[in-house]
Amino acid sequence: MPTESALPPAEIAAPVGVDLLPLAVLVSDATGNWTAQNPAACALLAGGAGPLAGRALLRTVVPADRAGLLAAWREWRAGAAERVRCEFRIRRPDGTEPWHAADLRKLPGGNSGGIAVVTDIAPQKAREAELQATLAATVAEMKARSDFLAGLSHDLRSPLNAVIGLTESLVETGAPFDPVRTDKYLKLVNASGRQLLGQLNEVIDVVRLDAGRTVPNRSAVDVGAAVRALGESARKEGTAKGVEVAIDRPAAPLVIATDERLLWQVLQILLHNAVKFTAKPGRVSLSAVAGPGGWARLEVRDTGAGMPPEKTARIFARHEPATGAPGKRTGPGLGLTLVGRIVPLLGGRIAVASTPGAGTVFTLELPPA
Repeated sequence: MPTESALPPAEIAAPVGVDLLPLAVLVSDATGNWTAQNPAACALLAGGAGPLAGRALLRTVVPADRAGLLAAWREWRAGAAERVRCEFRIRRPDGTEPWHAADLRKLPGGNSGGIAVVTDIAPQKAREAELQATLAATVAEMKARSDFLAGLSHDLRSPLNAVIGLTESLVETGAPFDPVRTDKYLKLVNASGRQLLGQLNEVIDVVRLDAGRTVPNRSAVDVGAAVRALGESARKEGTAKGVEVAIDRPAAPLVIATDERLLWQVLQILLHNAVKFTAKPGRVSLSAVAGPGGWARLEVRDTGAGMPPEKTARIFARHEPATGAPGKRTGPGLGLTLVGRIVPLLGGRIAVASTPGAGTVFTLELPPA
């Protein structure tokens, strides 16, 4: 392998025509020193800084790759193989470390020297890295999908089992008719049925959005009026749980052109989640203000458990389950998936900021038209 010591005069010349090759070619003598190289080798390995002979080429190799290169060199020098290939990175003056591959071969004609053909494989390595990243993402997506489907089947069976169990209890009981008990059971059946319907609707909505079958029906919508109506509904839900729900809407009408049904769906999901994941005596607020350029800026803020950064980073992912307390699944987790699909469809933007133990803030911005 090349060293820093001065080399003897070239004992072996480069094969005829090597200078014309676009590939980097180096020739070594019997001692393992480089004695000849073509212009492509000088350009590739030394940045065109002149002949390579007598220079410490190993120092240009990234330290982590030197051992592998030396091992390949020694294997070739020992005569264990006529051809040895190794891959390594070269550190260039500009700080980049592109990948290269070297094919070490014996010179023909029984010569004791050798020849090395060095190629730039940076594009190939980049493609390999992309493929590895794609594969890792695919595996993660498949696992998330599998976990999601397993959880979804549980979420759908729970209310269905409640409906079946309660109705069977009413039908099969031999006790005299009890209107109080019957009324209680029917209310539970109704609640379970509505829960199941809501979960099925979420699944259907996501499928429709993914298939591009949801088209916004834009009309003039007063954001302030929507905030007032939705806030009153959320306030009832919060009161039942002991959570304060505050509403702050603009004094003047704030009218934008959007799909009212989809806007309501987004705000309902955000408010429901805020109340759901905020413990008594917490607080949830919904506010709307006029932003620059006629945009509407809405904010849903809660004092709930909050989320760590790794959770907020994937909060709108399709297979991210809804969770309250650590490890406790609270639903199929399609609500925020819908939000993440609907908001861009309306031409808007949504952001989330959260601190564990301090609550969460969802900020929704919608264009005037």
